[in-house]
Amino acid sequence: MEFSLIVPTLVPYNENLEIDFQSLKNHYEILQKHVDKIFIFGTSGEWPCITIEEKIKILKTVIDIIPIEKLIVGVHSFNIKDVMILVEECKRLNIRSIISLPPIYYKPSKENFIRYYETICEKFENEVLLYIYPDVQGYTVPREWILELLDKCSNVVGIKITCRDYKYVLDLMRSVKEYKHNVKIYLGNGYYMLIHKVAGGDGIIDIFLNIAPRLYKEAIMKNDLELHKKIIRIYEVCRDFSLIRTCKSILKMIKIYSTDLTRFTSREVPREVVEELIREVGEYLIA
Repeated sequence: MEFSLIVPTLVPYNENLEIDFQSLKNHYEILQKHVDKIFIFGTSGEWPCITIEEKIKILKTVIDIIPIEKLIVGVHSFNIKDVMILVEECKRLNIRSIISLPPIYYKPSKENFIRYYETICEKFENEVLLYIYPDVQGYTVPREWILELLDKCSNVVGIKITCRDYKYVLDLMRSVKEYKHNVKIYLGNGYYMLIHKVAGGDGIIDIFLNIAPRLYKEAIMKNDLELHKKIIRIYEVCRDFSLIRTCKSILKMIKIYSTDLTRFTSREVPREVVEELIREVGEYLIA
């Protein structure tokens, strides 16, 4: 069974908090050699902090670097009009796969939840993935809603689930696969990576693939618990800091990014923490 590694990419900025397109291109060119898919405009990509115009510019830049079949585009927004603009742009550019969070903050009814995805699936005939993230959404999506959606939208081919409670992930995965076995279930972090593989999951979408994709690949290929412990250790070292800023700090230190800045409020990661992470990753650090 194929177990995919999907990187939710970062967005680098210069000192003026403008998008650093050269760093972005350099980083993405390296990443595509080591992962199965590139996911842009996820949580790691600071999607609420980037304008629709910037997203379209990034998308047009990325398709000149990444093969279309390796690209997954996030089309979530607080504004449904922006969602549909992105969907239309993806359709125009012949993007194969998109992914969207359900409505967040404002908890929808079951009918509104399903209609949201139906609207996307009607406009975009290629692959659509759901992005289930209870901590961000502000609510847990009942499995019944998801099963009904799968029944109504045949082009929903996968679900990304980001949740600290793996039992929730496992229960939802079992329900979905019993109902429609070919729907892919991707775990939103690498902490439970090998467990997810053994349980029948289809891959992970993890922020630290931005800095150490070869570590993940080797751990998966060898089913190596010691390498997986390194991944767990990365999470433990930076648990008191923004994971996004931590990754950017590492990429800055190894001169792939020019800054470690984010557009949301985040405190600087101490140099000693960055250096410790680099030591932990060791030979697997992206270069």
